[in-house]
Parts: sequence; structure tokens; C-alpha cells
Amino acid sequence: MKVIDSILFALLLLSVGIGNEGPMKMTEAKVCDKLFTNLCDSHTCLEDCVGEFGPGAYGSCNQSDQCICQFRC
Repeated sequence: MKVIDSILFALLLLSVGIGNEGPMKMTEAKVCDKLFTNLCDSHTCLEDCVGEFGPGAYGSCNQSDQCICQFRC
């Protein structure tokens, strides 16, 4: 019986937390752009950005042939 009471109590806390975004509050990640290099090769740009800023980073070449890294900041 104590197990059921504990589960119901936990559900109550979670439902209250979701209602006012208390313990379950979500944070939005900001995405930053950074000029990485002035000469861009699409394959090395992607690899270099991931190596510099981590696995969530994305590198791409813009129209000016610059490597732009996008990552969470």
C-alpha cells in the first residue's frame, strides 16, 4: 500500500509542477552563429565546427565562401 501512495504522491507533485512550470520547466537553447574561417570547404567546415563546438554544432558555407558555425550558446 505504501508503494501506491508514493506513486500517487509523485503524480500529484508532477501534475502541480507541470501546471505552473515549476520543477518541469523547459529552457530554450539559444543558437549562435560564428564565423570560423574565410575559406570554406563544406566537408572540413562541418568537421571543424563539430570539433570546436561539440556534437551539436553545424558548419556550413555561406555565399561569400566563409565557414559559419552554428552551435548552442
